[in-house]
Amino acid sequence: MLFDDEGRPLIRVETCNNYQEAAIVLSYLESRGISARSNSEIPHAILPITVGELGAVEIMVEQQDAERARRLLRERREEAGIQDHLDSDDTGG
Repeated sequence: MLFDDEGRPLIRVETCNNYQEAAIVLSYLESRGISARSNSEIPHAILPITVGELGAVEIMVEQQDAERARRLLRERREEAGIQDHLDSDDTGG
């Protein structure tokens, strides 16, 4: 589990295919007043793989922002005609 600077747990709201996509999503959420962070299991600076699950980057937000962030991201995908990302489970688990 990932925590913010004050020790509060962060919730996964999206999984992106790579850091470039994650940067766009982070910027989108932050422009709407939601503080977000990226997280990856793979150290991309050492192993720069950006394909499939090896390139996956999780978008994390504080628990109180999770529902709104998921809604905003879902609306963004629908408006842009973007299919769901690697993470089809939007429960944040």
